[in-house]
Amino acid sequence: MKKYIGLGVLCLAVVVVYLLGRAPGDLGGGSADSLLPTTFSTTTVIAIGQNTLVLNELPSRSYALFVNDSSNAIYLNFTTASTTARSYTVRLNSSGGSYEMLGGERNIYTGVIYASSSATSNLTVTEAF
Repeated sequence: MKKYIGLGVLCLAVVVVYLLGRAPGDLGGGSADSLLPTTFSTTTVIAIGQNTLVLNELPSRSYALFVNDSSNAIYLNFTTASTTARSYTVRLNSSGGSYEMLGGERNIYTGVIYASSSATSNLTVTEAF
């Protein structure tokens, strides 16, 4: 029995040493650095009423974060300028509601994004490309 336990510990040690000797990108099939954005841009958009353009189309977008800094719900639409409380893609609840888009074959959307609210509202947007 001790022989098998010793063999198992030896195999585990070999695997750990092998993995520790590899570069981070080698473990996931791609370079870890290639997933990092190079440029960040943060702006505050005031969404007044209906259909305020929040982000233009950007094929190189790799990250976006939307944070609702107001006391009203804000509705985001990723398809058309017709954004209402009944027709939207994402609802951001008041006082800190947020939505994050990640690149690298996750949930990133690179087209235009519009926002609407029932009253003047502040939306902080961080975008990376």
